[in-house]
Amino acid sequence: NDLAVDCYTRTGYLTALCRGGGPQVAVNMYEGMIRDKIRLDAHVHTAMIDGLIEVGRYSTAIRLFNRCVKEKYPLDVVSYTVAIKGLVRGKRMDEACSLFSKMREDGVMPNRRTYRTIISGLCKEREKEKVKKVLWECVEEGVELDPDTKFKVFCLLYPYRRDFSEFRSVFEKWKEDVDDFDSCDELSVSAG
Repeated sequence: NDLAVDCYTRTGYLTALCRGGGPQVAVNMYEGMIRDKIRLDAHVHTAMIDGLIEVGRYSTAIRLFNRCVKEKYPLDVVSYTVAIKGLVRGKRMDEACSLFSKMREDGVMPNRRTYRTIISGLCKEREKEKVKKVLWECVEEGVELDPDTKFKVFCLLYPYRRDFSEFRSVFEKWKEDVDDFDSCDELSVSAG
């Protein structure tokens, strides 16, 4: 009776249930918390969605995320990035791109991880034009990508001379950012 169950304890339960083989039990518990009008922050919603994504329950995760948006539950950049990750893993790239655009409309600015997630998914699907569009947004925002994502972009665009030259200055900057003692091997090692 002296133990108060706070949101973070509940988050731990939800995550453990998802990863421990009981994702439907976690969903029921989560929906019960909402029904009981327990005040939940973005961390709880995000943990529930991420737990479902990590066990391959992409449709359920996105359904819950969309409900959060519709009901105006608190969400943040991590929440949107996790939902985009679920769409990418579920091979729903058009929806991932739409959500990437929508997050800005909702007043949430993408961060480095958001860009990495969407660009990596687009590279995997070989969506060259969409990669170029998102890459320009990334450059305009001044967001620095990690070496693995840079390598994916480089590999996708290199065979296309015109597209490659369009981003030559970006690639040169990336090359300058690699420490001299690492040389360009940094880009190839990170893709492994």
